[in-house]
Amino acid sequence: MLYFEKAELEEWLRQNPVRSKQEIKDMAATYVASPHKKGRK
Repeated sequence: MLYFEKAELEEWLRQNPVRSKQEIKDMAATYVASPHKKGRK
């Protein structure tokens, strides 16, 4: 069995956030709608 201190586990989880599907969709929509300095012409 493994044991973790709750505070250490919560700190680790905050360092490595996982974005929700909705957050990813929002970021993609913002990226597609914004003008780019590089990339597509």
